[in-house]
Amino acid sequence: VDLGVRRVMEDAIAALERAGARIDHDRRPVIDPAAASRDGLALISSATAISDSDGESSAASGDGRGIDHLAWDVLHRRRGEVRRRWDEFFVDVDVLLCPVTVVPPFRHVQSADGPNWMHATLADHDDRHYSDLIWWSALIGSAYLPATVPPIGRTADGLPVGIQVVSPYLHDRTSLAFARCMADVLGGYEPPPAAR
Repeated sequence: VDLGVRRVMEDAIAALERAGARIDHDRRPVIDPAAASRDGLALISSATAISDSDGESSAASGDGRGIDHLAWDVLHRRRGEVRRRWDEFFVDVDVLLCPVTVVPPFRHVQSADGPNWMHATLADHDDRHYSDLIWWSALIGSAYLPATVPPIGRTADGLPVGIQVVSPYLHDRTSLAFARCMADVLGGYEPPPAAR
């Protein structure tokens, strides 16, 4: 995660602890997050491939999109195991706080080569591949976990940062309630300077 984003997250978590939140900095679900995110991205990509044009579909088949049913079934079974591990994690944990993405907001430049998820890199961030932006969202969303993303502060450059408040499956109201409490501690949404 970008240093500026990490700093904002650490400051927000420290403020929550000062306000009385009990946060376990070491607890993790018993999953391989990189593999779960990669599998989740392939499943999400496969589910959304129907909206691709013919050119995008053929290009996407090399990126895990347009997979056959057997490959999808293997990924789906692995997702089932990951979901069981998340259920175990949330037995005595109310919410998980994690990044939304690895970088703060950036200038959006459409790639002339096609969809950004396949072709673009983030020039402002060491040429990271555009798909790195959805790593955390794929990890959480592909396991069907509800997440609320409240604002938690700004980087030194004034860019807004949010955090995913993830709750157990079907516990959407838990993540919403915690995000509301965070707003009481951290100040909540502020209109951007250009909108004031």
